[in-house]
Formats: sequence, C-alpha cells, structure tokens
Amino acid sequence: MDCAQHSRTWPRPSSLGHFYLHKHATCKSQSIMLVPQTRRLPRAFKQYVNYVIILYGPPVFFAKLSVLLQLQHIFVPNRRRPIFFVIQALIWANLAFYLAYLFVDIFQCVPRRKIWEPTVPGKCISTNVLLLSPAGINIVSDCLILVLPVVLVFRLKMTLKNKLAIAAIFSSGSL
Repeated sequence: MDCAQHSRTWPRPSSLGHFYLHKHATCKSQSIMLVPQTRRLPRAFKQYVNYVIILYGPPVFFAKLSVLLQLQHIFVPNRRRPIFFVIQALIWANLAFYLAYLFVDIFQCVPRRKIWEPTVPGKCISTNVLLLSPAGINIVSDCLILVLPVVLVFRLKMTLKNKLAIAAIFSSGSL
C-alpha cells in the first residue's frame, strides 16, 4: 500500500494575531501546527506612520524652546551673563538638529515612495542611523535642559531647604 503525504494550510485568526493552521498527515501520524502569517502592513498605514514621524520634530522643538525661553526669562536678568549664552546655544543647537532631522526624514529615500513600497527602485538612508542618532541627541538635549535649572537654583542666595524645594519643582519635569 502506497502511503502519500497530505498537507493542507488555511488561515485562522487567533487572539495572538493571524496564523496559518497547517495540517500535515502521513500514514502513521497526523500533526497540526500554527504557523505565523507574515502579512504586510497596508501602504496607507506606512504612509501615515511616515507623516507622523515627519510631524514629530516641530512640536518637540517648540516645547523645548518654550522651556528654555522660560528659563532665560526667570534666570537671566541681563544678556551679559554666561548662562544667557548657554541657553542660546541650546536653543540654536536644537533648532539646527530638528531642521536637519526634518529634512532627513522627508528625504530619507529617493524616490519618497520607496519608504512605504520597498520594491520600488531607489536608495534609502540606513534606518538604524535614522533611529539611533536622533534618540541619542534627544537624550543629551533633554538631560541638559533638565539639569540647567537645578544648577541655576543652587546658585541663588537662599537657604538650602528652599533651594532643594525649588530644584524639586523644576526636576518634576523629568517625570
């Protein structure tokens, strides 16, 4: 008697996502296994994610600008103090970074359609560099903006208790 192998695969949704239910039968045994379904994300979703990434930078820059201008208003009575130049350097460095990041996000692939359709011929920047570089720069910038008011508070002429209380209020932004 000739024993043939029989296999059948059909899609089956589950609570873990979409899987293919694969049934394999031989003369001696029968097995059923779940095989993850590799689905492509819809093109519209990929475009939406790309637009959100592009639109992320300007609001973050303006939030940081707002905090830095507030610090400048509170702690810099005249423009001759060194802290004025530190705050200005942070403002201009963030502006330069977020403008560069905006253009890199927009022109990461040529043609742009290659971002959401990888099969289109063209060239793209490495996504690792595109994700890791801004993350590192953002962490450094955020830490400097967080530490700056604490340093400025400890230079004020007041009791240590008041300095600690005010520094804690400024540090609450890290939460």
